[in-house]
Amino acid sequence: MFTTAGMTEARNSEVKIEDVPRAVFADLLRFVYTGRCPVDNLQPLAVAADKYDLGPLRAWCERKLSKSVAADTAGSLLVLADVHRLSALKAYVLDFTVE
Repeated sequence: MFTTAGMTEARNSEVKIEDVPRAVFADLLRFVYTGRCPVDNLQPLAVAADKYDLGPLRAWCERKLSKSVAADTAGSLLVLADVHRLSALKAYVLDFTVE
């Protein structure tokens, strides 16, 4: 996969991913291979889905996060949705706050 001469990844046959926690990346891979994953890391998983442009995972996270919208979570979820292109979640939170 990494055949460019001199690349550390090519020499070591590994890619280090240091900006996504191991448990979150494991859930991301689980979703990619099975279409399912646990719901205990939803916010960081949504961030990773945006980072790696995984639309189906992003949509899955949005659906799950929409179920957790409440008065005390609306603000942080709105920021998350706005920063990480979670348009369905953003619309849901905005509708929630207007009601």
